[in-house]
Amino acid sequence: MVISAKGTFYAPSPPPQSGGEQAMRDWCVREFGRIATAIKSGRADYLSLDLLGALPQKPFAGMVAYFEAGIAGAGEGEYEFRSDNAWHKL
Repeated sequence: MVISAKGTFYAPSPPPQSGGEQAMRDWCVREFGRIATAIKSGRADYLSLDLLGALPQKPFAGMVAYFEAGIAGAGEGEYEFRSDNAWHKL
């Protein structure tokens, strides 16, 4: 697990290279616990998005991003990519 100025996120530890099935099971139990901790300890009071100066390569419906003015629309702000394949200002 890594803690940065932007919050807590999960970074996997290397899987076992020996020890067989039991070592892999133990590793999975530890990693699932670390994932749960990262989810529980993440920010819940607000969302902090980076200011993007370019459109993402592969947007998907429901994606929310914070863009500079003129990138996804006329003004700087939060935009949602919707199923009509267009960015809409929130």
